[in-house]
Amino acid sequence: MNEPQPPETIWDSGPRHRGGAALWIFTLAFTLVVGVMGVAWLFEQSSNDVVLVLFMLLLFGVPCGWGWWRLVQSVGGGELPPGQYFLVEQMKFTIARTLHDVAITAFFRPEAVRAGEGTCLLIFLENYSARRREVTITLGKCPALVPAGRQLELTLGAGQAAVYRWPMPVQPQAAAREHELTLKLQVKAPHGPGKLLPAASGRTHSSSQLLATSSAFRLNPTFNVVAGSGAPAGPLAASAYLALCSPTAKPRFDLVRQISEARPDQPVMLDPPPLA
Repeated sequence: MNEPQPPETIWDSGPRHRGGAALWIFTLAFTLVVGVMGVAWLFEQSSNDVVLVLFMLLLFGVPCGWGWWRLVQSVGGGELPPGQYFLVEQMKFTIARTLHDVAITAFFRPEAVRAGEGTCLLIFLENYSARRREVTITLGKCPALVPAGRQLELTLGAGQAAVYRWPMPVQPQAAAREHELTLKLQVKAPHGPGKLLPAASGRTHSSSQLLATSSAFRLNPTFNVVAGSGAPAGPLAASAYLALCSPTAKPRFDLVRQISEARPDQPVMLDPPPLA
C-alpha cells in the first residue's frame, strides 16, 4: 500500500460503525420477529413444531444479534475532528458520488498532447470518514498509453486528501483523436466505516446509505492527441502520491499549483506541510 508523502500519522477516531435509521429499522424488525418466535416456542406443545420454531429463532436471531452489535459499535469513541472537505469546498470539484466516503476524480494534464509526448494522469482522492480507507485502482486498456492490468494500491487516513501524479508517455503511433482510459475503483474500510467528519466550514455534508456503502465504481478520464508529431518523450518524472491536507495539516495549494504547472518530465518538489 502506498502512503501519501510526506508521511503523517493520522489516527482513527469515533465509533467503528455508523448506525443510522436504516440499521435501527432492520434491527428492531428482526427483534420483533425473534420475540414473536420466542413466545410461540414457549407455548408450543408439538415436538415437531418446536424444532421448526427453534430453527426460525436461529435464522432470525443471527441478523438480530448482528444488528444490535453494530448499533453498540456506533456509539461513543470521542469527539470527531473537523474535516477539510478540500476537493468539494476549496477546489470546487464536482463529484457526484463517493465510494465508502472517499471522493475520487481523475483527469489528464496536459489534456492535449502530440503523439510521442508525455502527459500526466492526476487522481485526486479525499476520505470524508473518521477511519482509514484503502483504495485499489486498476487501469483498463488504452493502446495510446500503457498496458492493461496495472494497479495502484493507495491508502488514505481519516479526513485526508491526496493526489496521485502519474506521468505517462503517449505512444508515437497514437491516432489524432480523443482517447479514453478506464479506471476501475475499489475502496475498502479495513477499520470499519466509521462516521462522516463534520466540515470545518460548518457546512452540512451527507452521504446516503447507498453512496456510503458503495465500494466499486469506474472513471473514464480522456485526453486528446492532436495532429502533428511531437518531440519524443524523454525520461518522465517518477510517479508520486502526495498528501494535500488532513484534519491536522493545512491545504497544500502550493502542491496543487506545482502539479498544474509542472511538465511530465518535472518532479514535484516537496516541502514540510504547514500545521493546521
